[in-house]
Amino acid sequence: ATGDLLNINVGANGLLGNIFDVENSGSSVFSVSQSAINANLPVTFNAVGDVGIAYDLNFSNSTAANIKSSAPLYLVAGEVFNSSDLTLRTYNSGNVIVDSHLLVSNPTVTGRALGIFNQTENQDIFTASASGVSKFTVENDGDATASGNITMGGQLQIGRFAAAPTQVGAGALYYNSTSNALQ
Repeated sequence: ATGDLLNINVGANGLLGNIFDVENSGSSVFSVSQSAINANLPVTFNAVGDVGIAYDLNFSNSTAANIKSSAPLYLVAGEVFNSSDLTLRTYNSGNVIVDSHLLVSNPTVTGRALGIFNQTENQDIFTASASGVSKFTVENDGDATASGNITMGGQLQIGRFAAAPTQVGAGALYYNSTSNALQ
């Protein structure tokens, strides 16, 4: 046999509260109207396969909302033949918080930097801190500041200074822009 076992056609001019309503002690548990399906209980989908949603997920609890997984969780944007962006956005002064270790890896794309930071405001581009105390900062003008020692295993190129900067340890070297000499 083909066709539907049950078909309810309200039509465009039907004026109903709900087409279908399941209640418990007078309170709606599950209802179907002409514009929405409402489930007032937690919902579990146990079938193997994907769940397709055409538009947005709106988490309406204003206190907190979670997406939880019992296994590794992937957020993937676009199709394999596209180059779609994945945007994490907050409103006003909200932050994107990573509450664990962060590993950034891009094993499939070459010829690009692993991290690109584009600061469009007048604040620092990058700050690394320990217990809320800044340890290393890349400022908006390109200056870098470190509160500890920087150990280099290769060549260190230093900017121009009109006077000797504060020497830290033996072997300090700087370029004096007044005398045009390394000192």
